[in-house]
Amino acid sequence: MARALVREDLMREREAVLGHLEDQDASPLGAAVWRARLATLEEQLGDVGEELATHASVALLFEGDPVLGTTEIRADFAAKMLDGFQNLVGVMYAQSAGRHLSGQGRAPLLDQSRLYVREMARGSVGFVLEERESEQTQIVDSALKAVVEDAVGMIEAISLPAVIGQDPLAGLSPRVVQSAHKFAKALATSHATARILSDGKTVALPEDRVLALYETLDEARVVEEVEKVPGTILGLLPESGKFEFMAALSDETTLGDTSTDIQFRYYSDPMFHDRFVMRPVFATIRSLQIIRAGRPGKRDFVLEDVEAREGDDTGLRKALSDK
Repeated sequence: MARALVREDLMREREAVLGHLEDQDASPLGAAVWRARLATLEEQLGDVGEELATHASVALLFEGDPVLGTTEIRADFAAKMLDGFQNLVGVMYAQSAGRHLSGQGRAPLLDQSRLYVREMARGSVGFVLEERESEQTQIVDSALKAVVEDAVGMIEAISLPAVIGQDPLAGLSPRVVQSAHKFAKALATSHATARILSDGKTVALPEDRVLALYETLDEARVVEEVEKVPGTILGLLPESGKFEFMAALSDETTLGDTSTDIQFRYYSDPMFHDRFVMRPVFATIRSLQIIRAGRPGKRDFVLEDVEAREGDDTGLRKALSDK
């Protein structure tokens, strides 16, 4: 379980025990029982601080219209929030692993980024999500734990009050923004608030910060374009899912990710490299770019397809330079 949530549960019980110890009418035996329980809690709190948790763990806790009392939550809202957070983590995990992300659809490496509902949070309405622990002992944090911590930190940063001259979406890929928007929209339109507790962070999202999170992401528009461009593939690295391309009559290069189809063709066709790399081609390139407040943001490129092209660009370049 997320250490922040465990600590919170222990601190809540500790406060209750201290209240019992302040009771002047308690019997000597009763006081001794509460002192023993307090010592146990203090020891457990110390253990939580020293615990080395290497797998991903996060608690999503909710309040507001979809929550009834301290034990019930609307099923449709719960499904949206679980799916939204899992989708965000899946997209960020695939991105961190260097896998290409198209504009829509299932994120790659979903099985490796899957979180599991371990239990309902005690004392609050929500869920504890955890990564399946490896059978082998890990001494360093898993890749998924790092991504979950990044996702929680990103949500916190976007929900904070705006700072002039700083864009909280700077550097985020379009697919990450789309996924975060889905999560924020489910919270805002359901009139819910949340707390997110991971091993390293505790993020409170009261009504004003839910609104700030949603409005910031809602301002961002993702523009998607697909072009078939003549040019030359300068490099293709299917292992890391990267490509470098120079369009005909241009000295600028485009760097981006390769689609799973391109990676499959590369490995299944022994002649693929010789036929298309450093040869005239038509490249089908998909681009996704964030536009926020009229300002263009990060732009991602994905090589979707490639076809051989007759001739080279020498004559075209010479004709253009002679004009």
